[in-house]
Amino acid sequence: VWNFQGELLTKVNKSRQLISYSFSPDYQVLATVDGDGMVRLSGIKTGELIQSFYIKQGQVNSIGFSPRGGVLAIATDDSDIRLWNIKQPHLFNVISSEQEQIFRLIYSDDGKLLASASEEGSIKLWQNQDQLVAILPHPQLTCFDFSPDKKIIVSASSDGIVKFWYRDGRLVSSFHSQVQNISSIRFNGDGTMLSLGTADGKLLLWNLDLDYLLDEAESYQ
Repeated sequence: VWNFQGELLTKVNKSRQLISYSFSPDYQVLATVDGDGMVRLSGIKTGELIQSFYIKQGQVNSIGFSPRGGVLAIATDDSDIRLWNIKQPHLFNVISSEQEQIFRLIYSDDGKLLASASEEGSIKLWQNQDQLVAILPHPQLTCFDFSPDKKIIVSASSDGIVKFWYRDGRLVSSFHSQVQNISSIRFNGDGTMLSLGTADGKLLLWNLDLDYLLDEAESYQ
């Protein structure tokens, strides 16, 4: 773990087969998962192991903390999403997503939605632990993010298409970024800027006016 000055703070999980990791919301704990299914929770400041457990069913592809840090969502290659209670460690729910190769899990900041993205080109939105709310289709999907105001989801694909969605699955807008192989997309803290990263090392910054975008979308509906 490094700080923004490039200084090494601590070493966590020395496994050579690190698959995925996720910071807790307070940045005090780092969750990591190995290729053998071992999930470890370690303290950021000390690097000491807090707890660990095995995922025996399927290869783990992605993990993600809930906003309050009490739940760790774990996606495996058998299409299941397992929800673990971290404070009193136990598996309390399994979502059968029917998605192939989930590569990322993200909770919305308010904790009301869990989004799962798969290589087949879809994002599924879940609420109340296992209720499917919407499916967002996006061929060649590579990444997505929630807006800070919790109203919008943005997704991007390897062919350069960026799409904005309502939380109920309706498409707000889309555009072509003029770049290929988008590998990451993020809103800034107040939602006024969108950053796109590409596999060949480019970083693009886009100015955004989400209120205008939503108003325009509503006027056409």
